[in-house]
Amino acid sequence: MTIADQPDLSNDGLRALLDPYRVQYGVEYDEVLRDLERKCCFDREDVDRVAVWKFSSWPQRLKRTRNLLAENSDRDIENLSSRAFRCNDDLGALLLAQLLGGVGKALGSAILMAPIRATSVKRAYVSGPVTTCAVGLG
Repeated sequence: MTIADQPDLSNDGLRALLDPYRVQYGVEYDEVLRDLERKCCFDREDVDRVAVWKFSSWPQRLKRTRNLLAENSDRDIENLSSRAFRCNDDLGALLLAQLLGGVGKALGSAILMAPIRATSVKRAYVSGPVTTCAVGLG
């Protein structure tokens, strides 16, 4: 079962789904993404933050990714991330994100989930209602 399969999960259901993740990483792991919550487009710094979050345990991959990301214009990063977030098709959103140099499937999916990831994890472990960014992920 994935979160996408159960869009109306209760907090208890979400806790059960995320428990293995929480044990491995802890809630603090996603705190670096908190400022990206509800953003409707990313700038260069935002994409770099997601890359560091995703590839911090693979220094060579992070270095290569950063070198490739540096070749994108600021305008392309903002335009393509905005279009990807607004896309109502998951594959289409991923393909739009992958138009950026240095963005493959792994980083592309991380970019698309970053605006809602911290919110989802927080919702699972902190009481109270939560709202998510409507970024058009499907």
